[in-house]
Amino acid sequence: SGASNFGEKFSRVKFSPSLTLFGGKPMEGWIAVTISGLVTVSLLKPNGQVLTSTESLCRLRCRVALADIAFTGGGNIVVATSDGSSASPVQFYKVCVSVVNEKCKIDTEILPSLFMRCTTDPARKDKYPAITHLKFLARDMSEQMLLCASSQNNSIVECWSLRKEGLPVNNIFQQISPTVGDKPPMILKWRILSATNDLDRVSAVALPKLPISLTSTDLKVASDTKFYPGLGLALAFHDGSVHIINRLSLQTMAVFYGSTSQRPVDDQAIKRQKTSGPLVYFKAMQMSWTSLALVGVDSHGKVHLSLKIDPL
Repeated sequence: SGASNFGEKFSRVKFSPSLTLFGGKPMEGWIAVTISGLVTVSLLKPNGQVLTSTESLCRLRCRVALADIAFTGGGNIVVATSDGSSASPVQFYKVCVSVVNEKCKIDTEILPSLFMRCTTDPARKDKYPAITHLKFLARDMSEQMLLCASSQNNSIVECWSLRKEGLPVNNIFQQISPTVGDKPPMILKWRILSATNDLDRVSAVALPKLPISLTSTDLKVASDTKFYPGLGLALAFHDGSVHIINRLSLQTMAVFYGSTSQRPVDDQAIKRQKTSGPLVYFKAMQMSWTSLALVGVDSHGKVHLSLKIDPL
């Protein structure tokens, strides 16, 4: 009963399976993106047979350095890719999977792309040459994206949202057909939601896994109760610290100095850290399914399980 009560506190995101069997049962399978720009899908049938297919994401194949996968509410698959350069666009593709004549079929469609805002800022244009982290904010929210661009010593994080916007229509066409002006054609466009200031270099990112919707009501309840599971993401830095930040506003909610680092209290402590050898920091992190615990692997290969996140 406790588990059901916990689930009732959140508005869950509703979505359909990407592929279903007879009777609406979801079909098992997996999807992968290769470095050469191919998408591979394998489907597991109830009799144990595996159907596999491979297709190019687009006609002009590019090198893929970073990729992430999310799902739309209707069951479509969305793939985001980057070649690793902040000067290049982040590309998005819709992938539709079907079974035709006992064979797996893949159809791809190009979606609107985006350039990170830091590349258009004259003060930061060449400051962050590489995109180091690219993640959808949730597996079932393909319309929100988290991007991190880095230099050798610093990083900047941006949060983007895909929205429908009306396409402006020239007055000439509105005079010819007034109804065009009343209902302008709609297009999908990426808009930046928020961005951090210049940060220390980010070494790892962990996102919440709770499939909750972020309506204005949900955000108000979280703000009033100070209970934020599913609304915070974790950023690990090269100084060994971990920051929990709001996944929409990117404002810091908490800072942890775990066993991988000791918080410097003065300039002498900072100097001792620099001369005592390389700092230990998280190279990879994962949040628990309740978003109340964090597991990390540090730069020495050790697993840390003791970092517990209170509900703030």
